Amino acid sequence: MTTQDDSGEIIYRWTIRGLYVIAIGLNVWMLWDQVRETPEGAELQARASRLADLVTRPIRERTHFRRAANRVIYEAMEVVASDEGDD
Repeated sequence: MTTQDDSGEIIYRWTIRGLYVIAIGLNVWMLWDQVRETPEGAELQARASRLADLVTRPIRERTHFRRAANRVIYEAMEVVASDEGDD
């Protein structure tokens, strides 16, 4: 069972955690802002884009496969429908 004091402490802890996350995010952003214009930053951007491509490639391939399979199924349904109409 929680009391009023416990809920106040929980809110305080989550507030502090949120402030820490914001502070860390701002530090990372400021560091990245200084590094991104350097040759090392360009290399990091290239690595990040290659990693993003590797991560999203299976999703793109799966979507492409589904679209191709749906086209084949639709064409098969049209053939069946046209054969039924010929009888």
